[in-house]
Amino acid sequence: MKTAKIKIESYKDSDGWSNLINDLGLDEESTYDIFEHGEFATFTIEVDENLNIVGGKIHKNKQD
Repeated sequence: MKTAKIKIESYKDSDGWSNLINDLGLDEESTYDIFEHGEFATFTIEVDENLNIVGGKIHKNKQD
């Protein structure tokens, strides 16, 4: 099966990222290095030849 990846940078979704953090029971302070200002995130999605999302990752916004 063929797959391809796309990186989406600085995607803004203020309520969406906040809801995701809350729904997963994560501490907002521990996610500051991932969700910039609680509003922006950079992520990669992996899609198969049927356009199904088969993988992905949310990346840190700040460098270690």
